[in-house]
Amino acid sequence: MVLSSILNSFASVGFTVLGIALLIFVVLKIGGLITKLIVGFIMNVLLGLILLYIANSVMGITFSYSVPELVSIALFGLPGVGTMILLKLGGVSALAIL
Repeated sequence: MVLSSILNSFASVGFTVLGIALLIFVVLKIGGLITKLIVGFIMNVLLGLILLYIANSVMGITFSYSVPELVSIALFGLPGVGTMILLKLGGVSALAIL
């Protein structure tokens, strides 16, 4: 009887520790995923801004740096800047599309 109650308390503590460890693991995995997404987003924005600067200084394509253009760079990064460059070379304003 005493042995049974001792084993039950050890089992209860064991399951509690296992549950806490699983919760910590899940939180760390989700936190790592969020961190990875944020770092990827920041890198995408920085590369887009660098390409925009190169397009302005080297290629001579001028941009107005309006809110829609900066939002498209922030959301799409390099593809967004590439699309804006192609639109400018084609004579279409990015603001006319947005």
